[in-house]
Parts: sequence; C-alpha cells; structure tokens
Amino acid sequence: MNEGESRELYRFQKNSGEDLVFKIHRYKGTDYFDIRVWKKPVPGISDESTPTKKGVTVAMDHYEGFTEGIGKLNEAYYQGASREKPR
Repeated sequence: MNEGESRELYRFQKNSGEDLVFKIHRYKGTDYFDIRVWKKPVPGISDESTPTKKGVTVAMDHYEGFTEGIGKLNEAYYQGASREKPR
C-alpha cells in the first residue's frame, strides 16, 4: 500500500442512515486499520457517504491485541444460553 492510500475492506448497514466501514491505510510509513461510522448520502443534499468522528484508528502493530479483545467480546456475548453464534 502506498503512502496516503486507503482501501475499504468491508461495509455493513448499522441503521437506515449509517454504515460501519472497515478500512486500512498508510500514513507516514505506518499501516493502520480504521473502523468508523459513515453517514449515508442524503438525496438532494449529498451524493457521497461521509465519515463521522465515531470510530477508531489503530496502528497495525496493535492488531493482534485488538483481535484478541474482539475474541473475548465474542466469547462473553455468546456464553449466554439464549444466544446462538451466527453461521
């Protein structure tokens, strides 16, 4: 990935007006991942979705710790007998 370049990896609808977007990018020689809420375009006002301040940008150096935390969150959430993991 080149300096200043970003690449969207995944997007899903958070609600009717927002998406959650996963991206990677490089800044000053360091690679980052970004998980951020983006507002969807509003007809007659904007043609493009726009990023909000709601999200997190983390250096890839911390990716392993981040995924470990997500794994712990996953375990805690699905420990309840009333929840099934999605397939």
